[in-house]
Amino acid sequence: MGERRWFEPTREHQIKGKSMTQFDFDEWANLYRTNPMEFERRRKALLDAEIAKAPTEHRINLRLLQSDLDELHDTLPPLHAAQVMSALMNINLEKLQSALLDLNIACNECSQISKNIPPHI
Repeated sequence: MGERRWFEPTREHQIKGKSMTQFDFDEWANLYRTNPMEFERRRKALLDAEIAKAPTEHRINLRLLQSDLDELHDTLPPLHAAQVMSALMNINLEKLQSALLDLNIACNECSQISKNIPPHI
């Protein structure tokens, strides 16, 4: 067997009350090959658990997004689905980058304004 690939999250993940501090890629890949139905059950359980950890006000949008991704997963060939999901991710990252740039500009403007305010005595 080749080198094990690990994903180390920044916080512990909880699955069925068990702590999962490392994601074993090879274990999941093997499960997909040997028992695709169990893989899908676990994948959905893990995603549901992560969505449940999100702030309440974001859960509906996360569930809608996951539903859209599941539809792509279920209706497109795997490579095509991955390409579409990657493109969607890039669009959202570009939106986030734009919002962060706007925030940075606003912070710089506030910093400049604050330089003109006399110190409080």
